[in-house]
Amino acid sequence: LPSLVQEAGADVGAYESCLENKESEPKVFADMRDGARAGVTIVPTFVFIKGNESVVVSGYYSQKIRAAIEALRKSGE
Repeated sequence: LPSLVQEAGADVGAYESCLENKESEPKVFADMRDGARAGVTIVPTFVFIKGNESVVVSGYYSQKIRAAIEALRKSGE
């Protein structure tokens, strides 16, 4: 992973320090738990909200994202 961090232009030293000291670990696990409760099963996940309706779309499939947006558009017509 450090090579991916470097490729992304991020600070490899800060990344490795974060992994070693585990300071952020409780926050990461809390975010994972909250995501699971919200229906997140994979990243990236997008949540589209219109009024009281919402649609959760996971993955990179643009056709799924378009379909979710269209479903919310049509729901209020």
